[in-house]
Amino acid sequence: MAEHRPVGRTVRDDLIDTVGHDRRAHDRVGRTPESISNIERGKQLPSIATLAELARILKMQDAIDRLF
Repeated sequence: MAEHRPVGRTVRDDLIDTVGHDRRAHDRVGRTPESISNIERGKQLPSIATLAELARILKMQDAIDRLF
């Protein structure tokens, strides 16, 4: 299985900066804790919908909007 550490590390670091170490960030994204953990650890890439929701939470929605 391919690993996606740069994306995951960025998501993890930005989530910590934005919501602190509150591990309930998954509730705000609508995903399971395991799913967010897998993204953070680079074990899976987020879907477009999850990526958009993460961008909204991280106040980076304009970056996503520019892609589409």
